[in-house]
Amino acid sequence: MMETIRCNTCIANFTDPESGLRYFLIPYSFWSPPDSHVVGRQALSTASQVAKRCAAKVSLEQLWRRRGRVSVWARRGCWCRVKGQRFPKPACFQGVLQTMTKTACIEDLGEVKSVDRYIRRLRKKIFKKERGRNAQVFFRGEKCCDYKLKPKLFRKNKIDLKQREADMLERLELMEPEAFSENPASIDRLVMARHHRLPTRLLDVTRDPLVALYFASEKSEGSECCAGIGKVHAFVVRDRTAIKSANSDTVSMLAAFTMLRQSEQQELMRLCVKKMKSSGEGKIRKKDKRKNPAVKRLHHFIAREKPYFEIRFKAIDFFRVIIVEPRRTFDRLRAQSGAVMLSAHHKRFEAPTVAREFENVVKNKRFGITRENVPELWRPYEHLVISVSCKDKIRAQLRRMNVNEHTVMTGLDAAASDVELWAGEYRSERHH
Repeated sequence: MMETIRCNTCIANFTDPESGLRYFLIPYSFWSPPDSHVVGRQALSTASQVAKRCAAKVSLEQLWRRRGRVSVWARRGCWCRVKGQRFPKPACFQGVLQTMTKTACIEDLGEVKSVDRYIRRLRKKIFKKERGRNAQVFFRGEKCCDYKLKPKLFRKNKIDLKQREADMLERLELMEPEAFSENPASIDRLVMARHHRLPTRLLDVTRDPLVALYFASEKSEGSECCAGIGKVHAFVVRDRTAIKSANSDTVSMLAAFTMLRQSEQQELMRLCVKKMKSSGEGKIRKKDKRKNPAVKRLHHFIAREKPYFEIRFKAIDFFRVIIVEPRRTFDRLRAQSGAVMLSAHHKRFEAPTVAREFENVVKNKRFGITRENVPELWRPYEHLVISVSCKDKIRAQLRRMNVNEHTVMTGLDAAASDVELWAGEYRSERHH
């Protein structure tokens, strides 16, 4: 995962070749006292120990586990120059440190090898009283620890599917009109298409942690994941406004955004940035419909399901990450307690990536938007990760709890596959 690691007695850093980010390890006591200009001996000792440990190539998750002793922060194309054994004065980096240390990170909750340990980890680390009653938790299971939280539309393919986003959904509706006839809302049609494996900008999540564990314990084929370890992502949402129902006007607006051609999407996003520069949370109004064809087309798609809808929406909503709880109109969605994550701007949903992508939008622009005013734009949720190993053992335990392919995927095909697996287990038991 890491390309190079360069260390000295004061600071340890490494470069992630995939994201192009350089990560820095700085002693915690360097930036926590606001009036300290000289690093003490204890801080230097801590940095020296961390540098020695980082001399061997360790995983990024192991570095995050040490965040109690050090401050981990990242910045593209930035490097702190260190002379001898002294740091530059904190005044030089005060703004950078305040910004980057507040950036949301992914908290690694360790590895589990059984369902029992998984449930205990949920109870102690995620479903704890300190989070409050209003906190809502959503989960996603990935069978490979190397997978990124990226919707299928934006994954690497031989064909650039982003240019055919609207065309793919339209063609699917033409081929199977009966399946979409009972779903007039754009978000419901998108969710149905996604659950039948059409590439969309939606990312599937669930409220059921056992369903997420089921997908995380799926076997990786071939060299897809050399470690053979899955992951369960937990998204703790404290701001209830980040969770929308299918009837929300914001959801209708973002779902209609997917119906636009790529050139129209880019034109609309440029208009949103212009509105935000002029008045912070600027609004796109009816007069913009006459000047901008993209706004006119967007209103056309929204009006098909909501004729009363007026062109008066916040430009900042196109840069949010929201979690949509759609109408559970088909069996698979009900069985999985399904929901989706949706954004017009973001193409990846890891918490640090969301913060970094929005930081790039407001960078070098005089917006009336700050972390204090709208913190949910930088950190819409708390992101936690649980690694999953011993997949065969976990799958067997889940089957005893009636979490299997038939109950999760539903349908005759899933039932037949589950019966085949049951027959194989029955045969092996008789053989023993």
